[in-house]
Amino acid sequence: MWVLLGQYLLRIQDFGAYLDIRDPVKNTHVNYLIIFCNQLVLFRDYF
Repeated sequence: MWVLLGQYLLRIQDFGAYLDIRDPVKNTHVNYLIIFCNQLVLFRDYF
């Protein structure tokens, strides 16, 4: 389970970095919030 959680957090970081590269200035915090909510929904499906 902890390995899954670690991979999960890495995927969130990678996706956030991808968004930063694509659009570094506009709505970064909003994008992170949206990503976080989406990832929580996906994470719920693991259990």
